[in-house]
Amino acid sequence: MKFSIITTCKGRLAHLRQSLPRSIAQADCETIVVDVDCPDGAAAAVTRDFPTARVVTLKDDSPFLNVARARNRGASAATGEWLIFLDADIVVAADFATRLQPLLKPGTIFRFGPSKGRIKGTNGSCIVHRDDFAAAAGYDEAMECYGGEDNDFYFRLELLGLKTEMLDLSLIDAVVPHDDAARVRFTRYRSKIQHQRLNSAYIYVKGTLLRQLGAHGLSEAQCKQLYGLIRGVVEQAGDDLEKPIHFTLDLPPDPGFMPMPAWDCIRHLTFDLRPRDLQRPEAEEES
Repeated sequence: MKFSIITTCKGRLAHLRQSLPRSIAQADCETIVVDVDCPDGAAAAVTRDFPTARVVTLKDDSPFLNVARARNRGASAATGEWLIFLDADIVVAADFATRLQPLLKPGTIFRFGPSKGRIKGTNGSCIVHRDDFAAAAGYDEAMECYGGEDNDFYFRLELLGLKTEMLDLSLIDAVVPHDDAARVRFTRYRSKIQHQRLNSAYIYVKGTLLRQLGAHGLSEAQCKQLYGLIRGVVEQAGDDLEKPIHFTLDLPPDPGFMPMPAWDCIRHLTFDLRPRDLQRPEAEEES
């Protein structure tokens, strides 16, 4: 199998009914739907109405949707050489896979270009070779809140030396419209901005650390610990969107230096995060 389309669903069955027919019609392609305790009964509906799609059920103790975990679960079930992560609201072109075939090469992550007309909210969808996905250890499941897990994944792939190529938006026929209430329906916070504040702060800090420590410099447990720390700091700011955030992290000893005779050295990273306007149009790329 050349391609595996992986789509996650929790409360998005109506979107899936519009996007799935086009996905399962692609040549040399399997389609995997990850049902994350979907209240609409996505697993049963897909099995009944779209029997050529494969369904993966993910029972989660948390009431919140963890998109990173769902995508990783879908990837572990995939058999295709290339993994295509599509949000449930993405309706691809009829010749999507056929046009992709000659463009793809390992060592590159393929994403979609800037928004154009009615095609918006494509940043979370991408195409990556399964070996490159494995090298990056997939999506960061510490990111339990909405949005940003895609940018973190792309950053780590680039740290591993992958190039990024933007695909023409004509490969997508439509993005099913929906509002922010649908985006955050199964998330920790009722406001999209609160999720953006937390996850963007985490990406800033984690990305800075990984530039020092390498793409695999933080373990899964350390990422969860770091995410919890940053969530606590951000939540202390409450709903005050004008309040800056300040905190300091200790760095481990630098393995590149031998012990120095005159000094013991404790390294720190200090972060001053100042709020920016999240109401601008470019902040609406999430889907």
